[in-house]
Amino acid sequence: MGWGTFAVQPVHARLCLMLSATELQLIVLFGGGIASVMSLVFVHMWRTEQPNLAGVGWWAIGAPCMLAASVFFSNSNNLPEIVIILCGNLLLHVGTVAFYVGTEKFYRNISPRWPFIFTAMLAAGLFVFGQIWPDYRVRVMLIGVAIFAVEFMQVRILWPRRMDNLGVKLVLAGTLFRMLVICYRFIAAPSGSVEGGPLTSTFLQVIGVGATPVWLLAQTIGFMLIGEARLRERIQILANTDSLTGIMNRNAILRAAESQYQSHVSNDRPLSVLLVDLDHFKTINDRFGHLAGDDVLRDFVRKVRSVLRDGDLFGRYGGEEFLLILPETDAQKAIELSERMRALPSDPGLPDCKFSIGLAELKGRGGARNYKSLDAIINSADRSLYKAKSAGRDRLVFAGVANI
Repeated sequence: MGWGTFAVQPVHARLCLMLSATELQLIVLFGGGIASVMSLVFVHMWRTEQPNLAGVGWWAIGAPCMLAASVFFSNSNNLPEIVIILCGNLLLHVGTVAFYVGTEKFYRNISPRWPFIFTAMLAAGLFVFGQIWPDYRVRVMLIGVAIFAVEFMQVRILWPRRMDNLGVKLVLAGTLFRMLVICYRFIAAPSGSVEGGPLTSTFLQVIGVGATPVWLLAQTIGFMLIGEARLRERIQILANTDSLTGIMNRNAILRAAESQYQSHVSNDRPLSVLLVDLDHFKTINDRFGHLAGDDVLRDFVRKVRSVLRDGDLFGRYGGEEFLLILPETDAQKAIELSERMRALPSDPGLPDCKFSIGLAELKGRGGARNYKSLDAIINSADRSLYKAKSAGRDRLVFAGVANI
């Protein structure tokens, strides 16, 4: 017997003596209770925000499966062995699968089929080694391999996102801890350390049962935090997005524009501002109806987006007015981009709608002396837009002096 065995064996013995079958039963039920409470949270999240939280429904399924499995295992001394073997282990595995499928749906919007095929194969294996050739050690290894494979796939999804939020870190910590326990049980199973049943007070069983509430608590709380983070992102998007056109709303575009203004002033770089207004838009609403007017606005946004570059800012300033912020762009380049916008055809099924453009340019620090603030630049573009309207519409005016 090696020195490592002498060092660890007393710890094994003390730990096992400390936990009776009843105490192990309470630990199992505690883990199931955690799952049941979290399941109610997942169900509420899924019912209220189903379109934005794909996958949460699967998390809600996984938690009660864990609860049901804990009920079976906690009554292993009162139920037929084959019932515990099949129902308890399969529910434990199905709960794990539901958590994984929920993660796939949440992040990648796909529903993998292989875990369910894997579950059917596991059921067959448990029946064979539970009823035909009973072998508890083999069953421990089978369920260990099955759960490890599913948890490994979950880690593959979450690991690249480990810095996203605390919820991802918690789920990863719980999953990796569970995988470590599974590896230990798998390695120790051939030695006979797992003989006796799920509530037998052996060191390996105590570790396996005790680990359940730990990883389950980490995973369920983690999933809840992941869902909550997605909802916060959704609220942020709604707060910054124009609901009709899908681009930034007035507040969002002005905040982003202010940031660009400060950056370009500090770095002495050019910045162009375009204020665009759809011509005779009220006439379109009066003649064709507001739904047609909405379609015209969306079509205009589609055209503008098709010519914008990465980094350009585009938002709805109000009604049929739109604001464009063009970083690192002088007036000549802004005029060229505007001409590309004007050259694009409208949707043939919609009323034809031209637009007028007012342009103002910030020329680094020299421009800052002319434009002491973002408001001053926008006001200059607005004055240019007014002149474009007064000059007959369907044109661009730059700084009130150039009709294009």
